Amino acid sequence: MTGDGATAADTTAGNRRGILVGALVAALVAVGAAVLLPVAPVQMSMPTVNWPQDPATPRSTMLELTNQTPLSVDVRFSCSVVAAAGGTSDGVVFATMVPTQPTATTEGMVAQVRDGRLTVTARGEQLVDEVPPAGNCSYALTGADGVLTATRDGDRLGSVDRSDRPDAIVLPDVDVLATSVPSLSPAAGDELRAELVVDDQFNTTPGVLKQLLVGVLLLAVAASFLLLRRLDLRVPGGPAPPAGDGPRSRRRVPVIDVLVPATMVLWLFLAPMSDDDGYYAAMARNASSEGYVGNYYQLLNQSFTPFTWFYRVLDWWQNVGDSPVVLRVPALVVGLLSWFVLRRFTARDGLPSAVAGHRWGPAALRLTLAAAFLAWWLPYGMGVRPEALVGGFAVLSLLLVATGLRRRRLTPLACAFAVSSLAAVCHPTGFVALAPVLAGLPATIELLRQHSRGLGRWTRAALLLAPGALASAVAFSDGTLHDFIRGQEIFLSIQEQNDWYDEYQRYDFLFRPIAMGSYARRAAVLLGLLCLAWYLLVAVAARVRRYELPPALVLAAHSLGLGFLLLWITPSKWTHHFGALSGLGPAFLALFLVSAPVLVQALTGRDGIRWPAAVAGVGSFLVVFALAFHGPNDWAYSWLLGMPHPLDPPYVAFISFDSLAVWVVGFGLVAAALGWLRRRAARGRGTGQQTDRDAGDARPAVWLQAVPALALVFLLLTNGYLLGSFSYAALRTLDTYSPQADALQ
Repeated sequence: MTGDGATAADTTAGNRRGILVGALVAALVAVGAAVLLPVAPVQMSMPTVNWPQDPATPRSTMLELTNQTPLSVDVRFSCSVVAAAGGTSDGVVFATMVPTQPTATTEGMVAQVRDGRLTVTARGEQLVDEVPPAGNCSYALTGADGVLTATRDGDRLGSVDRSDRPDAIVLPDVDVLATSVPSLSPAAGDELRAELVVDDQFNTTPGVLKQLLVGVLLLAVAASFLLLRRLDLRVPGGPAPPAGDGPRSRRRVPVIDVLVPATMVLWLFLAPMSDDDGYYAAMARNASSEGYVGNYYQLLNQSFTPFTWFYRVLDWWQNVGDSPVVLRVPALVVGLLSWFVLRRFTARDGLPSAVAGHRWGPAALRLTLAAAFLAWWLPYGMGVRPEALVGGFAVLSLLLVATGLRRRRLTPLACAFAVSSLAAVCHPTGFVALAPVLAGLPATIELLRQHSRGLGRWTRAALLLAPGALASAVAFSDGTLHDFIRGQEIFLSIQEQNDWYDEYQRYDFLFRPIAMGSYARRAAVLLGLLCLAWYLLVAVAARVRRYELPPALVLAAHSLGLGFLLLWITPSKWTHHFGALSGLGPAFLALFLVSAPVLVQALTGRDGIRWPAAVAGVGSFLVVFALAFHGPNDWAYSWLLGMPHPLDPPYVAFISFDSLAVWVVGFGLVAAALGWLRRRAARGRGTGQQTDRDAGDARPAVWLQAVPALALVFLLLTNGYLLGSFSYAALRTLDTYSPQADALQ
């Protein structure tokens, strides 16, 4: 029996090792395919333009190339054509731009006869300047790969060679194919002809190898998920999944879960158009015609590889419709999903026990979460831009990371990495979705160490990273690394790109009295930054006193902080990008504001907070409230039709919400109300009786509770003024016109 037992044990160990080796191979295949996919071969479109259509009657024609400069040119004309052009008023033999334009010879190519003398000038370089010889002769203007040459009967007359400078432009820009020659004899044949190979290098189709790599990648990722799940089941798990808001939530839906979606549906019709609704929609719609996703309006239609899958989806959605309301439906769906993911994330381990156990604790959390989410999502989320999608992916990643760490499972963490990777190739702001993965990385590494060792540890690490290969599949299945590099070359040849040290520009826009700095766009962002600063002090104090903060609060705070940092790598600095934080921001704000009074009280103890610190804390919030409301009531492309108090900071009657004095008075009123409620509750319990777990010395000071309560008022006021002003404007313009009235009708 000893021998049989040893044999069984050896077999089990062998099977386990075989599974580990197979899983490691699957993960490495997925990663390897992801690395090879950007450089896998594609079939490139190489369209050729031949002109004129009728050699006997050449007709000038428009030919506005998106990339302006062709890949190659081959222009040929005979001396008889030169003679025919000499008999016209302007003597144009051939031109690629309207000859009368000032830039015709400095940016284009012009072959022209004046006083019997032929000159050919291209991009400011004179290639030919001579009197054509008598008799038959033939001129050729050919160019490609940085070289442009003019010849007559095979003899070189002039050339420009910049092949050693890849960034140099030698070939002419093309707006037209023009000539002044009215007609040629039918026997002239091809005495005047031009052939241009158009630069359409971004329009590609995947080759067989690339298609095979995509298939292998998807199979390897699927196998990695399944094998990681199998390995996960062999490891003891952590606590059970969250139970929601308690037994009551199973019998009825909380009111807040009806109000928030209803508000978002209303905003679907009321929301102003963003700067880029039409811009992004046109880019997406043009992709199916162009063959690739390019910058339709500018920058020579440069390729957007690898940030293309979002536009492909938007292109597909426009088959449903392209009215402003229909175009916003995907953002609404993502926003609704973000809300319910946030509810799930904050349902467990997010509050200190003293708050979670209080009868009003969960309700306060739900209300604060709703106010914070709407304050962040309404100004940034509703539109065609991809920030709403990034925000949804980021908060989903946050939930998956929290679930994986709490349950001590790697599969949710692998899903989080897949979601974050897909967001990263959705838009440059998509890197924000990596913040939860990075925030949970130390705990993830510790989890790997505890789960396994040796081959098992390396295998689980590889399986954890393998789902990220999906990003390569959606980014480069029909594009290449060359597309990205060439797109950057085009961009940088036209305008400079912002760098990380230009991040101040984003906040400069946020504080300017313009649409990008409106009061609603400032509110949640400024409050989030302030709360992050105070959280840092709380976290340091907790570390010193060995006090354990709620895990969900820690993860949300670190994720939001990293999210702000990851915005630095975006190549532009618009305030639109704050919409990418519309998931992480509300998660942190709700947990911190509801937890802060109890946490501060616990960390300071009986001694309490010194009055200078208290004044600084309260004052910082009051300043932020007033500063946020100092932004104008201004919204791009809504034209503010019917809007109450357009371009002014919000106010009602004599109350200006950007007044610091108003918020000081408001703080006093809120503190007095909370004090009255506390005294009333104490009388209801009876003198000296302390049944409430927050009673006695453990209860936070009234002023501590007044700060988050006033922050809630601030958020509700922001949302109320935003929704109220646009609703009022819609009602006032139902008989005339405004975008929101038109959408409602």
